[in-house]
This record gives sequence, structure tokens and C-alpha cells, in this order.
Amino acid sequence: MKINQITEQIIGAAIAVHRRLGPGLLESAYEACLAYELLTWTQLLAFHDQPARTWEPKRLRLRVLAVAARLITTGRRRILRLSKRWPWADLVTDGHHRIAALT
Repeated sequence: MKINQITEQIIGAAIAVHRRLGPGLLESAYEACLAYELLTWTQLLAFHDQPARTWEPKRLRLRVLAVAARLITTGRRRILRLSKRWPWADLVTDGHHRIAALT
């Protein structure tokens, strides 16, 4: 997928959430539903052949999104340093490489 296709999918997800919920709700309700929708897309794109693709949002948040790591910015590069002993380090790096390859 190219960046324009990804952007189109994100905007499409936002429109789909608004159509399903309808107008008149607080912004936080739309935000929570859109976050869930984007999390689902992330699972499909980053973990398409991993068991993490079917994890519930809570399990995904605890294992993948709540990472004990250090983000280092040097020059124009960003480096994410993960502990090699962390059980899901390979899953995070593989998912990151898949998403980075899309753009």
C-alpha cells in the first residue's frame, strides 16, 4: 500500500465510525471508536501472519503497545531500543518493519 491508500483507509474508517454512530455524540465517543478501528487496521497490516492479529485490544495494548523501550533521536533517524529479553521484541520489530515497508 502507498501512503495515499493508507490515508484513504484512515479517512474511510473515520467516516464509517461517524456513519455507524451518527451525529450528536461527544467527541470522546468518536475518538474511542476511531482508535479501536485504527488498532484493528494496525493488527491487519503489521501482524497479518502472526497470532497477534487476533488478540483482543487489551492483550495487544499490554504486550505490544506498552513497550519498555527507549526512543532515541539522532540526526534525522529514530531508533527504538528494545530489551532482547522482552518476549515480544521480535513481534514489535517485525510489525514495525512491515508498516514501514508500506510507505
